[in-house]
Amino acid sequence: MLYNLLLYHRFDIIVTATEDTVFDAWIGAVLRNNLLYATEQIRISGQDTTLFRICQHFPLSEQHPLYKELKDGFPAPYYLFVRELDTVELVNLPAGRQISFSLVLIGEISRYISYFINAIDFMCRKGIGMYSKPFMLTEVREVSAMGENRIMYRNGAIVSDRLLFPVDMETVQSVLSTSTLTDRMRITFESPVCLIKQRKRSEVPGYQEMSNLFPGFYQIVRTAAYRLEKLNALYAAPDDMDLYNRSHEKIEPYLKRAAWLEIEEINLKRIELKSSRRKNRNETRIPLVGLSGEMIFRGNYKPYITILKFMENLGVGHALTFGFGKFKIEMI
Repeated sequence: MLYNLLLYHRFDIIVTATEDTVFDAWIGAVLRNNLLYATEQIRISGQDTTLFRICQHFPLSEQHPLYKELKDGFPAPYYLFVRELDTVELVNLPAGRQISFSLVLIGEISRYISYFINAIDFMCRKGIGMYSKPFMLTEVREVSAMGENRIMYRNGAIVSDRLLFPVDMETVQSVLSTSTLTDRMRITFESPVCLIKQRKRSEVPGYQEMSNLFPGFYQIVRTAAYRLEKLNALYAAPDDMDLYNRSHEKIEPYLKRAAWLEIEEINLKRIELKSSRRKNRNETRIPLVGLSGEMIFRGNYKPYITILKFMENLGVGHALTFGFGKFKIEMI
């Protein structure tokens, strides 16, 4: 197992439309853009900064091996994914309809949960969707790795900002210890998952392109492992380069056995969505392409079950800032 000092907190959030609302883009992108704007408006008490700037802080020094790779664009300290809403391009949402989504805060950024709640409330009051229709922040719950939950916000007020359910690797291992391992695992893509970096057709195709851009178990685990490595470096031990180097050396040997799992069943479909409109409405919107559905694998997945379970709420692949990449594993 790779080293992992990371912890995160998951919050399930419900917002309610107060008027009929239309979304002309993937709802994950709409929530992402509106929340980004809202974090710019939330000032941190006692500090001359905003929640947005706190999230934009890059913690690695120039000497860190990941500095050059990540300095111009690094994984955010939070992850947002939509629950219980179809992944369609255009959504007509009647007044009273609710949107459920989860916000995962990674590492020390969890301390700012009350500011994130204020940002989401600001986002709702300002308005979401076409013509910026107002929403109501209905509730916020903290959720544990076991599925326990507790109210943090309800009826227009923060009930508690105390965090009780940190999720770390030890907690996940404890949850898995009560599960019966079989030789078959189902991986469900709960939001579109994009494991392929989009390249120009003129570029020389790599291994994945020559595999017809098809995702396998090895690729899923590899993506999860390298994302976990980066999140650890950024938000758990940014100053410990020796720890990073020792862990990095173990990744490729750790991944080798993942290549031997067989695909037993596939039910995937390609989904193409669009990001929400830019300020300049004539500007072309970013296409968002991913796969939705499930795959069943057979073989010895035991070495990878803990990392996959841990990463369920942190996502894998590209377009994570738009709510892509959410997956779920099940032993069947």
